[in-house]
Amino acid sequence: MLDRAFISVDIGSTYTKGALFSLSLASDRFLLKKQATHPTTVDLPMRGVQHVLASLEAPVDAPIYYSSSAKGGLSIVAIGIVPELTLYMAKLTAYSAGGKITQVFDFKLSQADVRLIDELRPDIILFAGGTDGGNEQYNLHNAKLLQSLTCETTILYAGNRAIVDEITLLLKDKQLEIAPNILPRIDSP
Repeated sequence: MLDRAFISVDIGSTYTKGALFSLSLASDRFLLKKQATHPTTVDLPMRGVQHVLASLEAPVDAPIYYSSSAKGGLSIVAIGIVPELTLYMAKLTAYSAGGKITQVFDFKLSQADVRLIDELRPDIILFAGGTDGGNEQYNLHNAKLLQSLTCETTILYAGNRAIVDEITLLLKDKQLEIAPNILPRIDSP
């Protein structure tokens, strides 16, 4: 059986650390394949992450799991559709990653919202919304508006999987990462 690779990255106050692991499907064991460290770039933490990822030389499709041990944690802007559902899950996801939510947005973004995001300069934008195969219009609208962002930040899309290709195309000029939908079905968050 083939092994599956995955990456763990911790953004600390001083250093950003990463590790490439392999999960042996035959033996159900984790194996440490490679480690990397880079000074944390306080003004733009994702630069340190990018250096670590390049050093790990991981397969392109290897999922990445982020955490922050830095004082205060990552600043995260969460974007969702319905506050009671997707936005709630986005907040839980951000908090579980050691982040601090600096702003939340629901439903459709406005140009004023995008300007505010630029002013906040978050480390990560957690862009969620829609169950798999569910609502598409809000996320497509929001992706179009996010094209005008001027701040350097990573956009982590964890929404409706049915429109991943469109989201990827719309945000091709941004630092975009794709993750599994945080609310794939309405009855099973």
